[in-house]
Amino acid sequence: MFANVGHVYGAEDAQLSDGSYVEHILMPLVGMDDSDPQELPLVVLWAAGGLRVRQYPCQFAPYLVFLARLRPQSYMEIGCGNGGTFALTTAYLRRTGSLRKGVAVDVADSPVASYCLGATASDCDLWFVKQSCDSEAFKQFMLSNAFDVVFIGSDPGSVEFVCARVLVFFGIFGKASEMWLHLRRDEPEQYLFYEFTGQYAEVLVKNGGRPCFGIGVAVTVFPPSVA
Repeated sequence: MFANVGHVYGAEDAQLSDGSYVEHILMPLVGMDDSDPQELPLVVLWAAGGLRVRQYPCQFAPYLVFLARLRPQSYMEIGCGNGGTFALTTAYLRRTGSLRKGVAVDVADSPVASYCLGATASDCDLWFVKQSCDSEAFKQFMLSNAFDVVFIGSDPGSVEFVCARVLVFFGIFGKASEMWLHLRRDEPEQYLFYEFTGQYAEVLVKNGGRPCFGIGVAVTVFPPSVA
């Protein structure tokens, strides 16, 4: 499953910084998830397999390019599922920046655990944590560990205990919509907000115009330095 991540390491630097290449070539090469065909375009269904990344290329590609420009050194993914999105993201950030640590979290066993063991190198430490994000142990872990980026792929109940420079919400048109709207409403001075919400016309037709997925990014606004 994870062998396809080699396409990321084999791509040229100029290709990885090109959102069009990432969207139309790289993501189909690494492989997409096809578990919910009603919400997926043909371009995703045709590329099923490999890493089984559960994302829209038209959203995730520009998001990855944007994220790389922030040069994060640490990344956590809450609700990693089979680990495809985690594997793609960490490989991309290793190739384009200076990622040093990646942590995948899920309440269930995941094949990404063995991937992390094999992909860890001297320049980047990857590991999997089987833990409920509602547990006190996980909250204590988050309170004692800061991350540059935390990607929330499942509802952690609250983001109050998540310490990160960048918060990423997957599914702002679905399960993450309430958290995303509350954050935008309640913390307008603490974050800069970005949305990656491209859609596929064929899916909008199938779903009566209802948009799918959507990625929201909240980047912490640091206070000005004092001379």
